[in-house]
Amino acid sequence: MSIRNTGGVSTLAVIDGIRGVLPEIEKIIPKDVSMILLFLGNWRLTLIILAAIPLSILTAVLVMYGGGQTLNTMTLGGFALAVGILVDNGTVVIENIERHVGLDEPVEIAIINGTREVGIPTFLSTLCICIVFVPVFMLQGTRRDTQYSRAQWRQ
Repeated sequence: MSIRNTGGVSTLAVIDGIRGVLPEIEKIIPKDVSMILLFLGNWRLTLIILAAIPLSILTAVLVMYGGGQTLNTMTLGGFALAVGILVDNGTVVIENIERHVGLDEPVEIAIINGTREVGIPTFLSTLCICIVFVPVFMLQGTRRDTQYSRAQWRQ
């Protein structure tokens, strides 16, 4: 279900409106459908996704530290983007594994088959996102040590 914030309405007002109609929405949707943290159908699987987020951020910060990089607006924006991709990809993989488990496959086989089916498409979609954002790494900010003086720019 898509919910959009229209102009002139605050996000908090939208959230309050959703909370107000949530009991009515729950009456309409099938019983096996639940909200965002529960939509995986299993708390264990939800916890896997929730644990992957801080572990991934911690790993990224350690790699940045090892590379001599600092936290700034661009890297924090990258973290926000990466967390969204991580949750999306993790959800797709886990949902497909759960589908295979629901087909009465043994858990180990379900993991292998479920991951194999969505592995390449998930990798390719992530690669496409990376291709779009890699040029951002090539951008350079304003530099104080420009090689031209103001007088040279006027000419």
